Amino acid sequence: MKKVGLLCIVLLGATVVWAQADRSAVPLQVERTVRDAAVQQALPAARATLDDQGDGHLFAFPEPLYYGDGDNQDAAGSKCPAASICGQNPLMTAGTWQYSDITFVNLPYGSGRVICESFPPPGEPNLTQSVAAITFHGAYANPKVTPTGECVKPHKFQIKFYPDSAGVPNVTNPVATYDNVVPVFARVIGSLNWTGGGTSDRYQFGVVLSPPFNPALVGGKGWVSIASSEQASGDCYFILGPAEEGNSACWRYWNSNPTGGAAQTNDIHYCFGLMVPGACCDDWSGICDENSNQFICSLAGRRFTPGTCATLDPLCGEMPGACCKADETCTPNMTRAACQAIAGAYWRGPQTV
Repeated sequence: MKKVGLLCIVLLGATVVWAQADRSAVPLQVERTVRDAAVQQALPAARATLDDQGDGHLFAFPEPLYYGDGDNQDAAGSKCPAASICGQNPLMTAGTWQYSDITFVNLPYGSGRVICESFPPPGEPNLTQSVAAITFHGAYANPKVTPTGECVKPHKFQIKFYPDSAGVPNVTNPVATYDNVVPVFARVIGSLNWTGGGTSDRYQFGVVLSPPFNPALVGGKGWVSIASSEQASGDCYFILGPAEEGNSACWRYWNSNPTGGAAQTNDIHYCFGLMVPGACCDDWSGICDENSNQFICSLAGRRFTPGTCATLDPLCGEMPGACCKADETCTPNMTRAACQAIAGAYWRGPQTV
């Protein structure tokens, strides 16, 4: 079996490629393709070189970055969904992506590679509210072939919380473990081009923790790990995506040698969310879920109310938007149903012009 010396992947470039839809009157599924293309933010191309320091490289944590000082600096996690507690914005250009998969075996390094990230972000207060949901981004790849191979496997994760011990996670004493966590939200948001060749789909995930994690168990400050727990039929492993803010490092350990951990390049993107129950509306389909929460609804780009579907104004599916013809002449403030009744027209989406 090929030994993999590098247990992280550096992103060469990131692009989003979307299929164009017919501009004539189209069924809902194609309209949703148009919608998804419209709402996704294009990822700018970037270049990076391979991290050739290997899995065993250890470096000191740098001084924490400071947030919120200056007119052009956002607070950490400013791009997190509504009802967020804290978080670190995703790095959307280039950076080092870390394999985090308890099924990964790569001798002589070890088996069960797990990546941890500290919380809250540097300079922010300790957490006092329970963490009910998390979002993160990631990808799947096979590092044992050249170029890096694209692959897929079921989305299933193990999430753990650890106390802090002199600036590193106490990985042998987790205070909470969530096994076989299946995302309630998963969407491909782009395509990743790896240094050395190969591509992977880039996913955004949203998970709900039951019961919510009580940060008092770690004194409001600790570490979280997110690792795939699903065994693939071949060599296919999960990679956690980086953040653009934090202290420039995460922590890696192997289940086969948990005390032999080391700091690794790049922070990890995450957002922690509250449990704010209510109804979530997809104005494209007109489907409203009475048993949702604000964090996941916001992550999905949908409309939320803390009440019921009947309290939405306008009702789900009745939010107006632009109705356009093949020549791209558009009429504003039309519902999807009204637009679909016009021959040769397509609905651009809710609140569009």
